[in-house]
Amino acid sequence: MPRRFNIVIVISLVLFLLDRALKFWARFGIANNLSDQIISLTYIKNDLGPFGFPIANWLITIIGILVFIFVVSLARSAIRNNEWLKFLGFSLVIIGGFSNLLDRIILGGVIDIFITKWNGTFNLADAYLFFGLLLVISQSKINIKT
Repeated sequence: MPRRFNIVIVISLVLFLLDRALKFWARFGIANNLSDQIISLTYIKNDLGPFGFPIANWLITIIGILVFIFVVSLARSAIRNNEWLKFLGFSLVIIGGFSNLLDRIILGGVIDIFITKWNGTFNLADAYLFFGLLLVISQSKINIKT
């Protein structure tokens, strides 16, 4: 495996641990800092589905496991094709999804640590998922035939 892929793996592990540490801090040590700022720190156990949809936790967990397996296979394909930027995107999706999946399995919901002025909540894992998907899409070759 080329050196770039090893660097991506190390960075991914560090980012995963950062997300887990922030969630631990939010759960056990943070005082809620709800203010009029654009983003505030807080602890929220979010037992709803993605984007606030009321979906059963067991269903989200099963879907999450299946998607996780699928994305890991896509990441392996990116390694075989020497597409390290796409691998980075898949790695971000994997660590974000895995961290949120751990929350769902252990706590029955996801730990959100940021709340926006407009009442949207998220965590670092959500940001990893978002930016990972953007990176994968930007690295994908889309052929549109007219």
